[in-house]
Amino acid sequence: MTDEMDLRGFVRDLMQGYFENDCYDIDGGDIQDLAIKHGLANEVAATEADCKDERAQEYGVEPGDPYLRWSGPLQALLKEIS
Repeated sequence: MTDEMDLRGFVRDLMQGYFENDCYDIDGGDIQDLAIKHGLANEVAATEADCKDERAQEYGVEPGDPYLRWSGPLQALLKEIS
């Protein structure tokens, strides 16, 4: 699969879930699950470097904790909008 196909599948499933739930009730966990499903994120054990990230520090992530690592086009999009 290409990055574009992964991203299109992610958006398709996200929008399908949105409309199936009367246009509400999509939360961060749903987005994370879809990103993993479409290969746009991987759940890994947090490293020392991950723990230095501003958001990881905000949530108290420590080395070895489950950590979501965004990949491909979704990482670029997240950097662009943050």
